[in-house]
Amino acid sequence: MKPHVLILAAILCQLDNLIAAPLRVIPQRLESNTHVLIDGKLDESVWIDAPRIEKFTQVELNEGGSPSEKTVVKLLYNSDYLYFGIRCYDSEPDKIIAYQLNRDVSLRSDDYVNIVIDTFNNYRSGYFFMINPRGSRSDGFIDKRSSTGHPSRDWDGIWEGEAFLDDKGWTAEIALPYKTLSFDPTGNTWGLNIERKIIRKNERIRWNNPTRDDKVYSLSDLGEMTGLSGLEQGLGIDIKPYMTFTNHKDSVKGTQDYSFDPGFDLFYRFTPAITGSLSINMDFAETETDLRQVNLTRYPLFFPEKRDFFLQDSNVFSFGASKSIQPFFSRRVGLDSDGNPISIKAAGKLSGRVGRFNFGLLNVQLDDQPGIGSKNLGVARASMDVGQESNVGFIATHGDPTNIEENSILGVDANIHNTSLGSRGMNFSTNVYAIGSYDTGQSGTPPGAFGLMVNLNDDVHYTYAGAYQIDKNFNPAMGFIRERNIRQYYTFYRYRIRPRGRLIDYVDFELDTRLATNLKNRIDNWDIEPGIEIETKSGEEFEIVVAVDRENLFQDFSIADDIIISAADYHFARTELSFETSAHRKVAVETEFGYGEFYDGMRTSYEGSIIWRPSPHLSLSSSLSQNEIDLPKAELTARLASLRTNIKFTPNIGWRTLAQYDNLSESFAVNSRLHWIIKPGNEIFLVMNQGADLEDGWKSTTHESKIKVAWTLRY
Repeated sequence: MKPHVLILAAILCQLDNLIAAPLRVIPQRLESNTHVLIDGKLDESVWIDAPRIEKFTQVELNEGGSPSEKTVVKLLYNSDYLYFGIRCYDSEPDKIIAYQLNRDVSLRSDDYVNIVIDTFNNYRSGYFFMINPRGSRSDGFIDKRSSTGHPSRDWDGIWEGEAFLDDKGWTAEIALPYKTLSFDPTGNTWGLNIERKIIRKNERIRWNNPTRDDKVYSLSDLGEMTGLSGLEQGLGIDIKPYMTFTNHKDSVKGTQDYSFDPGFDLFYRFTPAITGSLSINMDFAETETDLRQVNLTRYPLFFPEKRDFFLQDSNVFSFGASKSIQPFFSRRVGLDSDGNPISIKAAGKLSGRVGRFNFGLLNVQLDDQPGIGSKNLGVARASMDVGQESNVGFIATHGDPTNIEENSILGVDANIHNTSLGSRGMNFSTNVYAIGSYDTGQSGTPPGAFGLMVNLNDDVHYTYAGAYQIDKNFNPAMGFIRERNIRQYYTFYRYRIRPRGRLIDYVDFELDTRLATNLKNRIDNWDIEPGIEIETKSGEEFEIVVAVDRENLFQDFSIADDIIISAADYHFARTELSFETSAHRKVAVETEFGYGEFYDGMRTSYEGSIIWRPSPHLSLSSSLSQNEIDLPKAELTARLASLRTNIKFTPNIGWRTLAQYDNLSESFAVNSRLHWIIKPGNEIFLVMNQGADLEDGWKSTTHESKIKVAWTLRY
């Protein structure tokens, strides 16, 4: 190659590096004995000359434009904490919206500031910390390896944050203890990005990479926070003892029991990047009950995990790209074959990072079950970083929580990521995986499952395509599968336009398709769903979807008592309309109406929910879902109703109640929880569960009251 060509290539490469260079900030180090009082007010002298970030750019609604309001974020640190001081100016402070007061809730209805940190500065994992103008805090973990590619709120850390409203807008202070974070002790640079949302204007501004093509959680597009040194985690020990007092009354069986159950969690950081945890006599008193579902399909229902022990570090064990195939699904642990709770005697986890390797180990010892005994369950997950953004890994499980026999699975996967593909800088990802299962006494080739998904997206285009196969005898005893003996193919494409004008933010044209066959290539089902979605600049959403389906049933299935859908080849079409007001409305509404064919009959569906927030201290919401099905030989009306109340005394004291009813079971249930965070890590829960049968009037079935006290000691 000619010399001048090489020189030109080198110059272009350097220019590209300059263009893509991330923004950088150097926090000011405080003396080790200097700590900041976290009260939400920036009135301490240490903030006066602290390094600041104030160059923000609009992402929404005017990409690349100047913010309508000024924002300043200051950074300090010492050997124990990283501090953020936030000043959000607002020319109309009386219009600031902040409904939420509780800890760890979605802040999509509120103004907020979101801080994203990559503590390893390796573009692969990180944390986010959000705060609104009233001091409501939310946090979570970001993992590029996750099957969804989205941040997870399942991680809960111990940190401090307070906010204060004044005549200039609002201020906030955040203190992140290094004892809460995993990080590389040899590095002095962390990835950082900051985003502010002004919800009434539907405006988002961002520090680094202010583009609609990427979210603030894009770990490859963070700025840099550098110059960090002398960070200490102490002994790295957290001890969390807890005590639970329970009164349980079963009116059907005529029994009443009282119990006192002590237990504790122990966390130890072997290094800043490796954490071990041990839980003895696990208790889930604070866990909210599941939302009820009515199943009108031939597939099993999926209920998400809600127990804190299994939610923490759940990203470490994520595998694959489809919820229809999960080799490890933690809901299988601690429940018998009928879905009843099984006590967990002890559980231990070890997770972290060593060089390019990430790993997670989980071991659980269940209590005795009739005819099964006490079962031991184990899960191992590991991956190795490849290149800048990709990885390969494996997962293994051993144990069957509901059977005296044993079961094992082994799976491998590869995740290829490129967040700047092509001239548009599109986000590209591919996930490929294969899993095999083995049961006691099994011979021959282990049955398995495998799949592939490819995703390519930016603000204009969003598309993915994938396929998977599940063998007839594939059995992940600690996992979840939707069905067996199936080949599934699926695609989705969305094209977005942003009209000029003051009313419409964007219009999405969507096409969703799926095709499934059995392993002999006989069609099982297919459907085609074109749709249009419109969002206004004020945040309202409208959507219309037309679905054309085919269901080629191999066998009968039941949707309710004595209502059978016979095996046959069905073709039917359906139309759905939905509307959703902006989340920031004091009265927010979601509605959906559907009408069309249902196998050899007709189905009309209505769904609606409304939330009313008369003040930041109170929110009330209700929802109703109804399906009216008219078949040649039967009629069915399936109805679900719920009511929620959320009383928020302070950001650290809240009382939530959820009441649910469905007409098929004619049962009513209430879950009510008072949560008091004395300080981060020290909590008290008062919980009441009430069940009732309404078939022949009110008849109490179960009543349970619990008090749980948990305390965290950090060393």
